[in-house]
This record gives sequence, C-alpha cells and structure tokens, in this order.
Amino acid sequence: MPCPNCGAPCYYRNPAPSPVKGRDYEYTYAKCIGRTGREGDEERGITAQEATKPCGWEDGKSSYVEIKGEPLPVEEVEQRHTIVRRTGRLVLKDYR
Repeated sequence: MPCPNCGAPCYYRNPAPSPVKGRDYEYTYAKCIGRTGREGDEERGITAQEATKPCGWEDGKSSYVEIKGEPLPVEEVEQRHTIVRRTGRLVLKDYR
C-alpha cells in the first residue's frame, strides 16, 4: 500500500487484511520509505522514475514492548539444553 501523503512505498510491520471497511490493511507500525530512482527501458516496459525522499509519515508504535521479568538462574538455563525428554520420537539430542 502506498503512503497516504506522497504515494511512495511504505514499510509495514505485521501487515494483515483488515476486517474494517475503511482500511485495506491492519498493521502495528508503518513508515514512508521514499522512492528509489530508476531508468526507463521501452523494450521491457519499464518507465523512468525519479527518486524521492521519505515524507516523514509514520503511524503506530515504532518500538516493540519489552517483556519484563526475572531472568532465570544460569544453572537452570544450562540444564534446559542438556536434559533430554523422552517423547517416543528420535530427535537430534538422542544421537549425541
């Protein structure tokens, strides 16, 4: 979907079709990235395009929400990777 201000391409984080009639896409964050220039080629049907700078349009939260909690002790983290649970299926750890 193009930028609503200048029509240049946008970067969308987590895009999905929107169930709301007024919007085409739902997203958590969107930002205008501008347009890169290209030369035209009539044989291949490519039209020339001028480069444009981003217009500065942004929508949504630009950063991820950090999940806070107590870190696990080092001993417990190391044990997670060395203890093998038997599930009845062969996995890579069973061969070691």
